[in-house]
Amino acid sequence: METKYRLASNGIIHIWLTSSGQWKNNLNELASVLSQEEISRKVKLISQNRQEDYVISRGVLRSILAQYLEVAAENVPLKTYPNGKPYLPGSDLQFNISHSEDLFLYGFVLDVPIGVDLQQVYPISNINTLIKNYFSPYEQQILSTEKKTRLKDLFFRIWTAKEAYLKGTGEGFQRPANSFSICTKTDGLLNFELREDTTTPDNEGWNIRELHLAEDYRAALAVKGQITHIQCQAFTLQGS
Repeated sequence: METKYRLASNGIIHIWLTSSGQWKNNLNELASVLSQEEISRKVKLISQNRQEDYVISRGVLRSILAQYLEVAAENVPLKTYPNGKPYLPGSDLQFNISHSEDLFLYGFVLDVPIGVDLQQVYPISNINTLIKNYFSPYEQQILSTEKKTRLKDLFFRIWTAKEAYLKGTGEGFQRPANSFSICTKTDGLLNFELREDTTTPDNEGWNIRELHLAEDYRAALAVKGQITHIQCQAFTLQGS
């Protein structure tokens, strides 16, 4: 049986969303569950805002993982790769995090790599330059036919999908984002599907989905494997 903190089978994705505002008065509590390694990472951050965001990001992650693992948050055996990505050694529970402005997004799945990305939509003065530098020729072609009023929204929809995939593979932007396409367009509709060229679906087995979570934000999920159900929930001070 699928419950709030139990992933019963492959293909089930749990998405958790939380806002920074509700945690601002609980920063000390969140910081108290961090490991010494995480505390060291926090103090190296220059600004107070970045330190606070880090405490919320990791403290909430530990609080969610504690529910899945049925341990205290401070006892979650969380480790960090050199690139800063957290992981659970030897666990079949895979997860990824994204943060934009005041929202934090967490994705969980069993056994397979996962990537999530969240971006607040904002005006971009050099949007055409970004499209040229980071989008594939096919994606550039798709956007070139769009009205200017839709361009910004489509940019963020494609951008979050590409970044979710790159986070899922672990490559990040070490792999040029313009070296692959993440979408196609059929009958005027944008479809998310990983392609190395304009005709052949990629054979790596990645599935891409848009996530509709909050107004003025765009989000996406990438999983190397099937997606049978996506369960989106808010994580609050009460852990629900």
